[in-house]
Amino acid sequence: MAKKKIQAKPKIGRPFAKKKPKMVVAVTLEPDVVKRLDEVAAANEVSRSRQVELYIREGLEEGEFAAKAFANPAIMRAMGKALADRSVIKQIAAAMTSDSTPDQLKLFEQAIESMQETFDKKRGAK
Repeated sequence: MAKKKIQAKPKIGRPFAKKKPKMVVAVTLEPDVVKRLDEVAAANEVSRSRQVELYIREGLEEGEFAAKAFANPAIMRAMGKALADRSVIKQIAAAMTSDSTPDQLKLFEQAIESMQETFDKKRGAK
């Protein structure tokens, strides 16, 4: 008598994706930062860990872009001229004032000051 071959039931659901192995990295955060992070993660329907990874990736991309920009002499000259010319900054601020809150304008001013400081440091390092 021939043995009956048993077939496994087909698996239901998505097959496992081959993921790159991840590393566990411990960070220390203040409770208010964790609370805000959790709120953003919940709003985006992702885990806290995933939200942190998204923020880090975004920051790295911006940092890498800025590093490349600061390494380009033509961009450095253009930034220097734009930051030195207050009329350019005033035009940008004027465009923002029509639908910007005072807090947003203050943040814009702080961003310009930060850009100026970063530009000056980078220019001084060259």
